Amino acid sequence: MLICPKCNSGNIVPDRLSETGRHCLMCGTDGGFIEREKVKDMSDQLSFDFDAPILTEEQKKVWKCIWDRHGKGTEILGTEISSRTGIDYDRVRAIIGILRRHKKKLIGSNTHGYYIPVTKEELHEYFASMRRRGITILWTVSQQAGISLEEIFHQGKLDLKQEEKCA
Repeated sequence: MLICPKCNSGNIVPDRLSETGRHCLMCGTDGGFIEREKVKDMSDQLSFDFDAPILTEEQKKVWKCIWDRHGKGTEILGTEISSRTGIDYDRVRAIIGILRRHKKKLIGSNTHGYYIPVTKEELHEYFASMRRRGITILWTVSQQAGISLEEIFHQGKLDLKQEEKCA
């Protein structure tokens, strides 16, 4: 198993664009990876990295369905995750939100399901999609509340700080 020397992440994925042929999904480093013996059992691997966020059993189940879906064309539908894990579909979606926001998991999505973005294009599409969704929601709230987008953004930052304290 390869570990990133910069952020200690084990999220090293193939990359056709870098000189080494791989890069770290968490920080973008594309070289100097450290070889570490791979953990045989997936559940151990999910909780072995002491720097990684601790996942609940539900989060582990959902992450286990997504973690090896590298790139577009390997997506898994939320309904399939629900079926495999026995977790309600709406709860699966909520868990994916938690994995993205609080556990720093890069999980892309499209009409075909969830996947791990691996190319620069996929990462760009993922970030652009998230930005568009966020800005559209904030703009809608500002229009409905009759206050500026900047004020809505400021209130959202305060809400996120409070949410982080509770997480």
